[in-house]
Amino acid sequence: RVLDGNPMLCLAMSATNTDTVFASTAPVTNSARVFRTLNGGLTWEDLTMDLPDRYPMDIAVDPTNSRNVYVVFSGFGTSHLFKSNDAGWSWIDIGADLPDVPSSAVTVDPLFPEHIYFGNDLGVYVSVNGGGTWQEWREGLPTAVLVMDLTISPRNRKLRVATHGNGVWERALLEAPDVSVDEPPQNVVSFRLEQNYPNPFSLQRREMTTIAYELKIASDVQLALYNVMGQEVARLQEGMVSAGRHAIRFDGNKLAAGAYFYRLRVGGIMQTKKMLVVE
Repeated sequence: RVLDGNPMLCLAMSATNTDTVFASTAPVTNSARVFRTLNGGLTWEDLTMDLPDRYPMDIAVDPTNSRNVYVVFSGFGTSHLFKSNDAGWSWIDIGADLPDVPSSAVTVDPLFPEHIYFGNDLGVYVSVNGGGTWQEWREGLPTAVLVMDLTISPRNRKLRVATHGNGVWERALLEAPDVSVDEPPQNVVSFRLEQNYPNPFSLQRREMTTIAYELKIASDVQLALYNVMGQEVARLQEGMVSAGRHAIRFDGNKLAAGAYFYRLRVGGIMQTKKMLVVE
């Protein structure tokens, strides 16, 4: 299907709704554009607005929330990374602190979607707060490397970096700290998430495991279980919970053997721990 007469550069599909697809086109016969379809390509909407007229090289959709979309622009003289929190209706410049060099790739960690990885002609950068701040993440890469693509391998939790002329490299992903907040935790609600017990627990013996946590005051909580691809597989608890220690018994016999992560969210603060299910 012809969108605007320009060559298409990239496509990105929502992991939560396969009828939602984002597309970008190159500025060849006219300005670069970013489009979205909500019905599997029957109709398309132009979401470009005031995005730069540069080559939109890559698009990434948050695997857990398709309203969060990232677009990378190459070239010079403009910011190179923009984010939408409303599925493309508006855009925020989150690349002001990144170098003004050609840029090619962005990807989102499906388990910790606030972790964003970005690639350009200088290497790899990472943000642990959804693009609020950035830091270099080039350890282990050649001194001079042009990053062409980034992908995440969920099986071994590694970032894979395809370069121009320097091969393909991989490095273990960042894991979430025990507490993740946007601002220093001065007046945050205090809570503690414990390691599940037993861990690992056995499917063959039909064991159950217990996940416990403690709240200092009554709070609105969400406790959920995720697989290594960042997909929620069980919602264990949600809603207002009284102060004190709470224990949730979980029957994992419908799960496949492997690694899982459980996350407790209290307001905007999260703690995450890993559990193992064995045969």
